[in-house]
Amino acid sequence: MKNLEKAFGPIWELYSNPNIHEIIIDSVDDVYYEEAGKVINCEKQLFKSSEEISDLIYRLIELSGRELKKGQHSINFVINESTRVMCVLPPLSIKGPILNLLKIPQNQLSWSDYRKFDAVDEEGEKLIKKIIGDNKSLLVAGAVGSGKTTLLNLLVDTIDPDYRVVTIEKMANLLITRKRVARLQTENSHVDELVGLVESARYLRADYLVLDDVQGPETMPFLQLLHEGHSGMMLIGAENIFDSLRMLELKALSSDFTGSLEDIRYSISSALDYVVFQEKCEDGKRRITRIGKIINEGDKLNLDIIYKR
Repeated sequence: MKNLEKAFGPIWELYSNPNIHEIIIDSVDDVYYEEAGKVINCEKQLFKSSEEISDLIYRLIELSGRELKKGQHSINFVINESTRVMCVLPPLSIKGPILNLLKIPQNQLSWSDYRKFDAVDEEGEKLIKKIIGDNKSLLVAGAVGSGKTTLLNLLVDTIDPDYRVVTIEKMANLLITRKRVARLQTENSHVDELVGLVESARYLRADYLVLDDVQGPETMPFLQLLHEGHSGMMLIGAENIFDSLRMLELKALSSDFTGSLEDIRYSISSALDYVVFQEKCEDGKRRITRIGKIINEGDKLNLDIIYKR
C-alpha cells in the first residue's frame, strides 16, 4: 500500500476514494474526476509544474512493469489488473503531459445487481439469458462511459459454466471470476498484435470466444474464426445500436482482407446473431436499452429490434 501511495503521490487521495471511478489530468491546472456518475473539477492545486505530472507518469509506468521506449510519447497499460492508464507526452500533447486513470471494477455484478440498479428489467434479462443459452453470438455495444465493459463481464459470466471461454484483450481489461477461462493479452498493447492472438485462440478449443474492444486489424480474422463453429462475443464503441454495425464494418475494412464490402457484411451477419446495446441515460444510470437481431439486406446490414426500453 505504501508503494502505491508513493507512486500515485499527489493524486493518491483521489485514487484511494472508492467512489471515484476515473481521474483525468489535462494540464497542471485542469484536473477533474468522475464520482458517482458526475464529472467534478478538482479544487485543490495538485501540481506546480508539468514536470511533476511527468514524474507521476514515469512512477506509474515503473509500477506497471512497462517501459517507455526512446522516441515513444504515448503509452497505455494496466496496474495490478485494477487500473487502466493512458498517458500522452509532449510534443504529442500541446499543454503538457496528459494522464487518464480508469479504475477497473473489482466487484463482478450479477443479474440481481443489474435489476437493483435498474440497468435491466425482467424481460431483457430473460431474453439475453436465452440468447446465450442457445449459444448465439453477440455484438455488445455502447458509447464511452456507458458501462459496456461491465455488461460484457456479466455476459461472459452467464455462459454455461461447463464451456471453455477464451478472451482476447489488447490489455487486461475484463473482470472475470468464472472457471474454465483462458485470457490472452498483447505483449506491448499494440493493435497489430491482436491478429496473432486471434490465431493463437484458434487452437485453444474454445466453446466461446470473447474479443474485448474491437480495434480493426483483428476484426475479419475473428469473424472468420466464429464461422468455424465457435460462439462469440465482441465489444465495440458506438453511439446507438444501428451505429454499432456501421462501426463494425469500418473496423473490418481496416483488416488485411481483400474482399468486398458485401463480403464483409456477409461475414458479420453469418458470424453474429444479435446486438445488445447499453447506454448512459440522462438520469446518469446505465441501462440495456436495445437488443436487435442482425439482418443482411444485401446492400446493407439492418436490425430487427426485439427489445426496447
